[in-house]
Amino acid sequence: MHGAWSKVVQSASWVLNQDSNQCAKVLALSYADFPYYLKSCFLYFGLFPEDAEIRADRLIRLWIAEGFVQQRGEEMMEDVAEDYLEELIHRSLIQVGQRRRFDGGVETCRIHDLLRDLAISEAKQDKFLDICVEPSSRRLAIHPVANGNAAFLPLVSFPQHVYLYKLFLRGQLEKLPNLVDFPPNLTQLSLYFSFLTIERQQEDEDAPQPQNRIMATLEQLPNLRVLVLGWRLYVEKEMIFTAGGFPKLQDLSIHGLEHLEEWRVEKGAMPCLQSLDLMRCHRLKMLPDGLRHVTTLQKIFLYQGDNPGLKARVEKDRGEDWYKIQHIPSITINIE
Repeated sequence: MHGAWSKVVQSASWVLNQDSNQCAKVLALSYADFPYYLKSCFLYFGLFPEDAEIRADRLIRLWIAEGFVQQRGEEMMEDVAEDYLEELIHRSLIQVGQRRRFDGGVETCRIHDLLRDLAISEAKQDKFLDICVEPSSRRLAIHPVANGNAAFLPLVSFPQHVYLYKLFLRGQLEKLPNLVDFPPNLTQLSLYFSFLTIERQQEDEDAPQPQNRIMATLEQLPNLRVLVLGWRLYVEKEMIFTAGGFPKLQDLSIHGLEHLEEWRVEKGAMPCLQSLDLMRCHRLKMLPDGLRHVTTLQKIFLYQGDNPGLKARVEKDRGEDWYKIQHIPSITINIE
């Protein structure tokens, strides 16, 4: 069976250059021959926006968090997941964006539009994910429709989506939805290019701290385990995680919050956090003191090449912020 599949898709450059309808039919027929352990990994690409450049390390952590990656002897789960990604690339289903210079591993990747359409189509049939509003979907991605003019991302209320666990929002939001409008069982939330501001949240008079309304809502999501605060989500100078907030959060990524200067983490916030990525927040003055109280934290990745002040503060045994993270077993600081 694998030989038949290889003849069709081993060189996807031929398949993808055919008539689009014929190409879709060929790919759909061939999808049934996927190894079982690759199907969910491939379908997951349907969550990402068209033409998105996807960080491989982030993708691998998401696969592992989803339970897609199977234990293989004594190998680390990350190594097994990387093999899955390389197999998808070898089959010409996924394209390499960049490879790491030091070991040749995949740095970024992307998916061809037709293959993404296949992933979405198959995922909809399996109720694996959706790109529209269906209460039976388990994952939902909402992307703005390009019309040449700036527009707010259309949002709806999700409380009836009891099977919706993953939500990916990419686009400008007029305001963050109220807590009751989020899916009740949401475990993973990714927000990109939302351009949220305090002013647009002020109309909610029920918030005890309107100046912190944005994070006050997110940190109350009761089942949230994975959170991505992506590029230009938050157009404010201060961000506060309060005591007791994010009670089940395990994986936090903060990428490209260009205006952020101060991040405060109160003692008792994020009591289950295991992994933290902090990248390209070039105005951030220091790491939050509260990180030293997050004793569950196992891994931290800091990429602050454009923030020399913060780089100096996290220098091992010498920087002013080193004591805040020295308890973490795995610390990666990229200063390029």
